[in-house]
Amino acid sequence: MTTRASGQFGIVQSSFSREFAAFIHFVGENAIHKAVRKVEKKLGQLRPETRSLFGDRFYFHEQLAAFTYSAAPFRLDTTDFKAVRAASLIAGINRIRISLSTSGAKRLRSMVLDNLQPDRDVRQIEHEVRSFTHFGQKGWEVMFADLEGLGNFDLLLKGASEKVEVECKTITEDTGSQIKVELNVELSETFRRIVSKRPPVSETGLFTMTLKRPSDQCKHLARQLKAAFSKAVMARVAQFGKVDRPARAGASRC
Repeated sequence: MTTRASGQFGIVQSSFSREFAAFIHFVGENAIHKAVRKVEKKLGQLRPETRSLFGDRFYFHEQLAAFTYSAAPFRLDTTDFKAVRAASLIAGINRIRISLSTSGAKRLRSMVLDNLQPDRDVRQIEHEVRSFTHFGQKGWEVMFADLEGLGNFDLLLKGASEKVEVECKTITEDTGSQIKVELNVELSETFRRIVSKRPPVSETGLFTMTLKRPSDQCKHLARQLKAAFSKAVMARVAQFGKVDRPARAGASRC
């Protein structure tokens, strides 16, 4: 099944409550609630400074909670950029669902729920939804090829006399980085917990953790950081009899 640009790709403020209800009904209230609670638990264990490392990765989960539990629930504040962004994604998913076959809609629901998990990134599906909306507004017939089992690419565009295969790729803060955000958060929190339990120091210092393999091939890096830090501190104790300054240039290799 396909969808044409016919003025149905937008969303107006007065219809948001219906859009939101349709989205909740499609994905499932309990499933969404569970996913949001998992993310809240994950972020709730972190300091604000550490949570900021995730950037806007969990904006959708936060906004879903705001849409439901704010002082004006199920309303869209068009002056709030994050709210409008989330509403656009909700409306886009609703439009895509209508355009799909029954089996395609089931795959879409699974994809949405998968991207809502705390170890995933909802911005990936957001990019595909934006592409779907953009091409539809430009007058193309848009089909989600992968959801309909038509090919190993995301969108199939049909024009008056041509077809175009589209693969949607997302660039995030993790792209091209050896140290991914999840690992950065884990190491930052491990380092903070270690340091907070140590006696106060009077000087600044440098602690270096060196990886001899790509980070995605290393396991238990936080554990190794803790062990390396303890080893370096004990070396200072042996040398000076007490820890009066941070260890310098300690190293751990995975």
